[in-house]
Amino acid sequence: MRFAKHVAGLSILVDLAVAYHTGHHHHKGKWSQNSSAISTTSTSSTIPDSPCGGTSVPLSSVASFIPASSTAVPTASPTASSLSVATANSTASSIPTPTGSDSAIWCPSAGTTWQIVLSSSPKDTALNVQAYDIDLFDNTAATIKTFKDTGHKVICYFSAGTFEDWREDAESFQVTDKGSAMEGWAGEWWLDTNSPNVRAIMAKRIDLAVTKGCDAIDPDNMDAYGNNGGGLNLQSSDAINYITYLATIAHSKGLAIGLKNAGAIVSPSIVEIVDFAVNEQCAEYSECSAWQAFISANKPVFAIEYTTSTIDIASVSTNTACSTVNMAGFSTLLKNMILDDWLIAC
Repeated sequence: MRFAKHVAGLSILVDLAVAYHTGHHHHKGKWSQNSSAISTTSTSSTIPDSPCGGTSVPLSSVASFIPASSTAVPTASPTASSLSVATANSTASSIPTPTGSDSAIWCPSAGTTWQIVLSSSPKDTALNVQAYDIDLFDNTAATIKTFKDTGHKVICYFSAGTFEDWREDAESFQVTDKGSAMEGWAGEWWLDTNSPNVRAIMAKRIDLAVTKGCDAIDPDNMDAYGNNGGGLNLQSSDAINYITYLATIAHSKGLAIGLKNAGAIVSPSIVEIVDFAVNEQCAEYSECSAWQAFISANKPVFAIEYTTSTIDIASVSTNTACSTVNMAGFSTLLKNMILDDWLIAC
């Protein structure tokens, strides 16, 4: 992910209908183009269940995401005083009690509300949402404490599947850890997720999340298998093994963990070992049905649909993102592609 250091280089935002679909993190991690050729056979590893379990609930009991109307936040670069979450029935006037378990590990429920800001530290730390997804490296422990003091849970984002040359631990990676360069993203390469060194670095990142006070982690770029194997011949079985490794480490440290995109590996066993999902653009590409398994297990699907307009959103765009049948129960946001504070919440 390159928002904090490379936003200035993103000079042109493409329209929602032609957004990137090349298989990567934010507005990339797409998988449908290659899914027919992908095996989802699991490895021989024992897959541990998530401490959060997977209670099946009828869809009718999950709070509907479909709004009576949606109103955009008024500015593309809002200030803390002007920013509000646009929902059908709520404003940023109060902080709700977070959903989920009272256990040591946060267990969010389907329908949990959220905000994601990766281009900088969020300007408003007191939105009427239950969780914030923010960059692990670009936010201090003090910032995270501010969120938690106002009743929020904090999900900490980092790229688990790519090397980013601007990160503070970049020198820890070896040349042999890197695969092919990521097209369109200077300074970023796919990682060999089977490398013991890569896994040790990611374990240290999870430790950093603990030290900073995060409640959960959002490890990105799990889908090298759908991007020519990252130049390393990585398969879907490698992704399953890797998310299992990360989940085991995270849970042992008291953190929840989500699956980012990688829809081709979603299965009952994957739903069991992670605590939520983060998905980008499933409505745009008619790929939302795969994540309904999380809703059936009462685990949230934090969904993002991208738009280039931050002031005048056409109703057709909102309706597409907010009323897709297979998104029932999802926690859906409309965001711009640099993932700053602006949002519309369905």
